[in-house]
Order: sequence, then C-alpha cells, then structure tokens
Amino acid sequence: MPSKKTKELLLNINTLMTYFFFLINKYKVYGNKIIFKINNYATVEYLTINVIL
Repeated sequence: MPSKKTKELLLNINTLMTYFFFLINKYKVYGNKIIFKINNYATVEYLTINVIL
C-alpha cells in the first residue's frame, strides 16, 4: 500500500494536471505538447508551454 504521503503527492499531481489542461481549454494555449510522466517516485516532468496571445 502507498503511504499517506505518497497518496497526497499523487492527489496533488492529479490536481496540477487538471489545472494545466483547464488553462489550455480556457485560454486556448498553444505550444509544446505537455508530457506528464509519473515514474516510480511519483514525480512529474513536463515541457514548457509557449503561450500565443
């Protein structure tokens, strides 16, 4: 079973991902494809976003 800390971290990652996709949908952000990779250590990597105004 994952520890409580790991569960909290995974929940935070999920919230972060949802927030990024919300921004893309709401403000029509264009740029690099965002890549989220959750590895065994529950870390997230993503490419930078280029915002076109």
